[in-house]
Amino acid sequence: MSIDDKKVIGYIAKYSISEVLFVGEACLIMGSEKQFQDHISKNVPEHKTKLSLKKIRSADIILGINNGEKIILDEESYKRFRPLGKKIGLQADIPSSDTNEMGVSNFYF
Repeated sequence: MSIDDKKVIGYIAKYSISEVLFVGEACLIMGSEKQFQDHISKNVPEHKTKLSLKKIRSADIILGINNGEKIILDEESYKRFRPLGKKIGLQADIPSSDTNEMGVSNFYF
């Protein structure tokens, strides 16, 4: 890969070392810590004390996609990841401008 491997794309919310917050079947990635905290408070407040936020880098996202995992990015994290995704030949499934059931404008890989 390239130097972009270490680029921070956004944050994931973790329950444990191996469990992360999903929206449907996809791991949710958001561009800012504050935005993610607000999202948790609004959409899954009962999980607020169970989740911790962790930075996620482009190499981790690519590894997950290569392992068959689905991801969902908010607009901010998508803008960071898109150039690298295009560079390595990934195509995003971009739904309409509607937001999903958890209030996230989303882009799927």
